[in-house]
Order: sequence, then C-alpha cells, then structure tokens
Amino acid sequence: MRASIFICAAALAAGATAHAQDYVKVFGGGTLGVDHDYTLGPVDSEYDTDLGYTIGGAVGRSFSDFLSVEGEVAWRSNEIDGPAIAGDDDINALSFMANGVLHGPSQLGGLPPYAGLGAGAARIAAADDSDLVFAYQAFGGVSKSFGPNVSAGIEYRYLDANEARFRDAFSTEYDSHGVNLTLTRKF
Repeated sequence: MRASIFICAAALAAGATAHAQDYVKVFGGGTLGVDHDYTLGPVDSEYDTDLGYTIGGAVGRSFSDFLSVEGEVAWRSNEIDGPAIAGDDDINALSFMANGVLHGPSQLGGLPPYAGLGAGAARIAAADDSDLVFAYQAFGGVSKSFGPNVSAGIEYRYLDANEARFRDAFSTEYDSHGVNLTLTRKF
C-alpha cells in the first residue's frame, strides 16, 4: 500500500514538474487606502489617504495551465489627506508575500482571467517609524499574450495588514485597493 502511494505521488510530481514553467512578473499602478483608523495616546480617530502608487514584482512557477505559486515584493505609498499624524504626512507599505494563483481558461476571448490569494508580512512606515506586521492580499485580473512567452494585463489588488505599532503611543491599521498594469515573461 505504501509503495503504491509513493508511486502515485511520484507520478503526480513528475507530471507537474514536466509542465512547470517559471516566470517573472512586474506590476505598477495606483493605490488608494481607505479610512485608516489610528490611535495616538488616548485619542482614537481616522484619516484618509490620497491616490498613491504601487510598484512590485514576483517570481513564480506555473505547475499547470490552472495553478501557479509565486513570491512577491511590492511597495505602496500614499500621502495622508489632512493634518500630519505624529509628524509625518505619508504612509508606506513594503510587503513580502507568498501567493497562490488560479488561472482561467485561455479561450475566453483571448483574455484569460486569474485570481490569487497571498499571505506574508508588510513593513508599515509612518510617523518616522516602522513596524513589521502580518499581511494578506487578494487579487484578480486578465492578461493578453503577446507571443509565446510575454503577456500584459490589468489587475485589481486588495492588501490588508495587521495594526502597526510605533513609538510615542501611535498605532495605525493599513489596507489598500489598487489597480495595476502587469507585464509577465515566461522562461
């Protein structure tokens, strides 16, 4: 019984590896934070952010036409809309994520959809301080192939991070919505 389980697992792994294809993806676009709650000493309040930007990249591996995994690094930056909070006027997030991505069929008008989930850490910087916290994200989009190994697309991303705590009794939550253009190169 153990031998047959081992043989089946090896066959599945060999099939997945035979179809495996590595890729690199870069993305960038606009990002907007939503009502961020913050605490400064005994005061609880919230602030908005102006439209900011996101830049990032991922290295991944497709195991089939429908499943891939990737490691991602991204930078998000927004200006705080309103009075400076604890001496700063912007908030930034540097995220490190592990993502799983499901790809839809490519027959859908030449624009195959995809959706992914990721988890990892984000370094939230505000008030001249930073904190590394747990973060997760969800994203989805469509892409168009331009030859056998290059594609471009558009995607929506939502990132949410745990509350970041800074010196001087300042803490804030961070989440953002973004629309990005993507460029992917398969190897």
